[in-house]
This record gives sequence, C-alpha cells and structure tokens, in this order.
Amino acid sequence: MQREPVEARRPNELDAKINNRWTAAGKKIWSLQVPVRPTSMLLTGETLFAAGTPDVIDPDEPWAAYDGKRGGVLLAISAAEGEVLARYRLDDAPRFDGLAAAGGRLLLATNKGRILCYGDQ
Repeated sequence: MQREPVEARRPNELDAKINNRWTAAGKKIWSLQVPVRPTSMLLTGETLFAAGTPDVIDPDEPWAAYDGKRGGVLLAISAAEGEVLARYRLDDAPRFDGLAAAGGRLLLATNKGRILCYGDQ
C-alpha cells in the first residue's frame, strides 16, 4: 500500500516550536516540540525520523491515542536545523523502536504487525 505524505507546514502551524541555542564554540543546538509522542527515532544522513502516536487527548476516551487507536505519525526532521521536512499519517501506531534504514529506504513496523517501506519508488 502506497503512503502519500501530508505536506509539512511551517513548524508554528504544526504546533511545533523550535528553540535555537548556540554553544560557546558557535555550534547550533536545537530542540523541537511536536504534537507526537515519539516511540521510535532514527538518524540517517541529515534526517531525523520520529514515529509515534498523536499527542492528543479525547475527553471521552483519554487513552485512545496513547493506545494506538488514533493511528500514528511519522515525522522527517532536518537534523541540522530542526525543521519538520515531512509528516506522514499512519493507519496503525508505530511499534516501539520500530524504525530501520537500509538501501535508501526507511522501514517502519506497526503494532498490528505491518511493515511499511518508504523510499523514492
């Protein structure tokens, strides 16, 4: 099944906040708040991938998102700048530590036993 990316908006539109700081040596350090509870992270090349459940609370069913009933989210983040490059909605919640990269592809395991493959083709 082909997954289409949901075009990433500017971080402030994504309810994300980038905090930039610099070290004494002038190296940039960033932190980013996103509306996702990451359970898997993977750095490959200049991209940091984070996958998890949406950080939302339904008053009628407070544990639904945490339990994976609201699906999941995969974010591609610039490792150098901390900007969200792409956001993908997932039908299933990602498995804990379920990201791997090989041969130019990103593999993501879900809690329902599916493996999703992302790449150029």
